[in-house]
Amino acid sequence: MEKAYDLVSWDTVISVLAHMNFPSKWIRWVKECIGTTSMAFIINEKCGKWVTPQAGLRQGYPLSPYLFILVSQILTNILNKAESMQLLKGFRISDSLGINHILYADDLLICCRASRQNARSIITCMSMYKIITGQRFNMAKSDIYFPSWFNVRVKKAITDILALNQGVFPFKYLGCWISPFKIPVIYFKQLVTKVENKLAYWKTMYLTMAGRVTLANATLMSIPNYCLSTYAIPDSILDAITKLVRKFIWANNSDGHGLHLIGWEVVTNPKSEGGLGIKNLKVMKKAILSKHVLELLNDGEKTWIKLMKSKYGPSKPWLTTPIRKVSWTYRGLLQTARSIKSNVIQSNIINSNSVLQDPWLFDIPLNLMPTYFNIDYDMSNLSIENLRTNSQWNWDYVNIMFHPYMVDLIFEKQVDEDHNKVKWKWKNKTEGKSLTAAVYDEYRFKDLAIPWNGWKKIWKLRVIPKIKLFLWKFFHGRLPTIHYLSSIGIGLTDLCPLCKLFPETANHLFF
Repeated sequence: MEKAYDLVSWDTVISVLAHMNFPSKWIRWVKECIGTTSMAFIINEKCGKWVTPQAGLRQGYPLSPYLFILVSQILTNILNKAESMQLLKGFRISDSLGINHILYADDLLICCRASRQNARSIITCMSMYKIITGQRFNMAKSDIYFPSWFNVRVKKAITDILALNQGVFPFKYLGCWISPFKIPVIYFKQLVTKVENKLAYWKTMYLTMAGRVTLANATLMSIPNYCLSTYAIPDSILDAITKLVRKFIWANNSDGHGLHLIGWEVVTNPKSEGGLGIKNLKVMKKAILSKHVLELLNDGEKTWIKLMKSKYGPSKPWLTTPIRKVSWTYRGLLQTARSIKSNVIQSNIINSNSVLQDPWLFDIPLNLMPTYFNIDYDMSNLSIENLRTNSQWNWDYVNIMFHPYMVDLIFEKQVDEDHNKVKWKWKNKTEGKSLTAAVYDEYRFKDLAIPWNGWKKIWKLRVIPKIKLFLWKFFHGRLPTIHYLSSIGIGLTDLCPLCKLFPETANHLFF
């Protein structure tokens, strides 16, 4: 939208608040806040006369974003009303859910069928919104996108009606790439460029290793997190970012050269286990996508879940069929689901569960483990409902189908009669952590040895971080002493330059 805050009508703001049944006292307060402002223009270092605006919300004022969002609801109502009158045809996900636009603050994405009627309806809706609220759409910064197979003649007619330029996929919306095709790796290289730009400035500063570690943790490793929460970024991009961060942490000069004294797998461990707490981006990708996977498996109420379920059907991570003809985003979610399936369990049993293909009895389906059941019966299409009579397990049928050991297990199971959806959950206890943190902790590198308790004491010392990093390297046995450098092929001798009698080791220097 053009000058989003500056053109909002005050009368519209007050009418919206009244329509939404805000208290009259609150409405009076808002009216006083937005209607009693004044401003003056400074020209050639001279302040002009004070003027009183007649519209607009002051930017930077804490209340302005909320009022703007409430007013924007008018546009949503106009577009939805146009669709209900069959003037605008959006996309129907189901009988009860459709999409004709996505609106976040002043960023609007209209999704509808490409037709001349829809184009004229959009112009009408925008004109109505402009008359009611005073806001204008910035057509110069807007584009229209068509499928690659769309009719060229109709495409030109729609473009002329809307007076918009035709854009090319992929395009960005709210910082995310949007495309009906797989997004090329080159479009993600801007993440690497963003890291490089920050490093270019920081390399001009004198920073200790402790300072570089802090910057890497707080800034560099969080740069791809937003994109990771949207889709599976290629591993090559994550490897490139990790390489830059590694060089930055161990650099001795602005050229980025320096000895990588301790392995990266150890560095990415928590501080309590001898690491520096820096995140492994590949594991972080799996952890963030796992959150979306569980939402998808549990058939959440979010619009994107309903869209994917409507298009691709129920998601079953235990199916081993090849992934074909699905979107790149959905493929990433399915691949993540299959990689974490051993740690995701079904927490309830429903009548529609497949006896062979769903993990209703054990942590994995029966068709993927050696079990005892009667092979004379075809169980490929058998469901839990077929094993029950009058809401109870059919004793005779179950005994015929399964081994006595499995019969005892089956009769201990309770079927959820109140729900028709399977509930999935993370297998291990999260111990108060978020799901993302729990998944990350499960798949990160772990040393098989029991963690040394001294690591916690080092990081709790009341000394400057530089000393803590020195002790960290010392107890890992990776101080760059002459003896250590000689062991990795640097230098001709490992003798101490002071006594010239013994190898210069950490113990020789300090003890």
